[in-house]
Amino acid sequence: LSAVCSWEQWDVIHARLVELIEAHRSTVIFVNTRRLAERLTHSLSERLGPDTISSHHGSLSAELRHKTEQRLKSGELKAVVATASLELGLD
Repeated sequence: LSAVCSWEQWDVIHARLVELIEAHRSTVIFVNTRRLAERLTHSLSERLGPDTISSHHGSLSAELRHKTEQRLKSGELKAVVATASLELGLD
């Protein structure tokens, strides 16, 4: 969607994602690219607070990805924006 959405459309999408994140204990949002993962994480962290959401993608070190997974499992994070790098070992 990043190539075809206007800023107004993104604002509506971000507002809906915030509603969904706040309505659940944890949320994983999958996106297609690292760039979109970082942009969406940044935008949502401005709305939710910096310590409630994190990115997870292949350009991050394995240590950072593992830490993000652990923070989500423990409830420290409310949401993660991830590419296919997240192998769903969160059970």
